[in-house]
Amino acid sequence: MPSITMTTDKDLLDKLFYRLNEIGEDEGIHHIGNFAIDGKHPLTYYSEVTSAYNPIHGLPGSLWNDYFAISNDLVHFTKLLFLLKPFINNPQIENGTYFQKWYDARFLSYTSVLNSAVYKFWDRIGDLLYC
Repeated sequence: MPSITMTTDKDLLDKLFYRLNEIGEDEGIHHIGNFAIDGKHPLTYYSEVTSAYNPIHGLPGSLWNDYFAISNDLVHFTKLLFLLKPFINNPQIENGTYFQKWYDARFLSYTSVLNSAVYKFWDRIGDLLYC
């Protein structure tokens, strides 16, 4: 029989994910797979490049999957930043003081992870351009 804590934790996570989805809708945060550029799915460009790439460069087979996985990270951590933003310390309101709170620490941590994901995304674009 599942414990009460496990059920409560799952409920809490479900509420978090529903709230993050609401934030995504409110703020217009979309996964790469949810929009088109010039009427084409963004990864169509990937197929166009890779179908004629120079085999000497050795296109990584997982590159296409990387775009989706990295886009998931970009979307998730951006939503988390929007969730935390109202609770972080604002030195302008607090007479120039900065007392880091739990929310600030998580905001900075998620910002760091988000920056890494942005770097990874553009690194994969570089890999594609190399091909």
